[in-house]
Amino acid sequence: MRVCARHRLPVIAFGAGSSLKGSPVRRTVGISFDMKDMNKIIAVHVEDPDCVVEPGVTRSQLNGYLKDQGLFFPIYPGADAHLGGRPPGARPARPQYAMAA
Repeated sequence: MRVCARHRLPVIAFGAGSSLKGSPVRRTVGISFDMKDMNKIIAVHVEDPDCVVEPGVTRSQLNGYLKDQGLFFPIYPGADAHLGGRPPGARPARPQYAMAA
């Protein structure tokens, strides 16, 4: 990332590859960064309710993890896309989602 920043080279995040929003499409020279192996669930805060996940976690992966706690992730990003992408209605700066009981 430092090399890209130094050379002002764009880095485009690549998720599940569904391309429903055309996010990985580069219009200039740049690097595509594949996030599929960044798929760890870091923390679940049942009392809030929210969670911290890496960008490669999918909705079904998260729901499988939450099932034993009686929770689920209600937003359907489509095609089981990575949650680090941009589900409908998400703000690109810092998306935040809540779980439901």
